[in-house]
Parts: sequence; structure tokens; C-alpha cells
Amino acid sequence: MNKFIYQAFFIGFSIFFTPIQLHAQELASYELAFRPDINGARGTPSNDILGASLLFRYRLDRDWLLGFGLGAANYDFERPYETLNLTSIEEIDSTAGSTLVSAWIERRYDEKNSDSYWYWTAGLGFNSVDVDNLTGTTQTTQAFDLRTDVDTALVISVTAGKRHNLSDHWALGYGARLEQRRGDWILTDSVSGQSTTVIDSYVVKGLYLDVNYRF
Repeated sequence: MNKFIYQAFFIGFSIFFTPIQLHAQELASYELAFRPDINGARGTPSNDILGASLLFRYRLDRDWLLGFGLGAANYDFERPYETLNLTSIEEIDSTAGSTLVSAWIERRYDEKNSDSYWYWTAGLGFNSVDVDNLTGTTQTTQAFDLRTDVDTALVISVTAGKRHNLSDHWALGYGARLEQRRGDWILTDSVSGQSTTVIDSYVVKGLYLDVNYRF
């Protein structure tokens, strides 16, 4: 009995995750997706930015779609005191959280006649960042209290990847992204009064998966 159950489960699992071919009349008008992101930057503000996004897409025609997204990420603003030439007695980071609102166009290739398809996107967005204050002591026993004020950044993004159709409604995808984010990060030490613009723009690049539901 257990052997039969395992065999049935294996067959059902294999059928569900076997890529299928879609036909032109089956292309859905709407899609929802969830996308975990693993992104990296050049170390300022962070080396790694982990987040996730909820996506909505609307089909314009066979090959073109319009998309909208809401994403969130949490990461460390790494050793901000170094930009003010301060040396902390311990290596500590500020914690940052961001919200990204975006829109893009998407181009797909041979989606209707294949069990998988390639695509690319290009879009714009706005990224809002909140950074926690950071307090500590320098190696000369001077206290510091760092505040980071971040402008809402204009985000220019491109992605490219591939998706595999798992069923009439579900698809699993993966890809790479590249973003240019433009907005000032101003760091101020409330104790000494020192202030400087740490960042005016930076590049984010990374990999992602997306789980897609079309209807």
C-alpha cells in the first residue's frame, strides 16, 4: 500500500512539474508573481541586499506585457562611520530597510509555441530607504551618533531570464537584474556635527527566482 502511495505521489509530482506547451489561445491576460531577490552592491551602502517582490503583469499583445511591482528589502549599511574618518572600537553596521515601487515593459520570445521562453524587461521605479541611527565609541573614546537621511531614489532597471511552464496557470522563472539607483545618502554625526554625502548613486545587480500564476 505504501509503495502504491509513493508511486502515485511521484507520478503526480512529475506531471505537475513537467513543462507544458501553451498555445496562442491560452495566453492569459493577467499574471501575479512572487520574486525572491538576491542582490549585491559595491559595498556602499551594502555588499548584499536580500528582498522579495510582488508583481502584477498585464498583457498588451502576444509578445509584450506591462508590469507593476512592490518590493521590500532589508540589509546592512556597512561601517558608515568610516566615511567620516571615524574608527569604531568594534565593527558595527546600521540596519536599512527599503520599499521599491516600479513599472516596466516586458518582451517575451516564442511563449505560445514552447514549454519555456526567454524574456527581458526595462523599467523605472522609486526606492524609499529608512536607516536606523548608529551609536558607538571611537578608538579614542569619542562617542558618535550617526543619522542617515536618504532621498527617494530614481531606479532604472533591466532584467533578463527564462521561465518554464509547469501547467496552464503556473510557471517558474529565473533571471538576472541590473539597476542604477540615483539618490543622495547624507550622513551626519549628531555629536560632532560632521556631515557628508556618502552616496549619490550606486549600482545593484543580482539573481532572482519568480513563481508566476496567470489567469
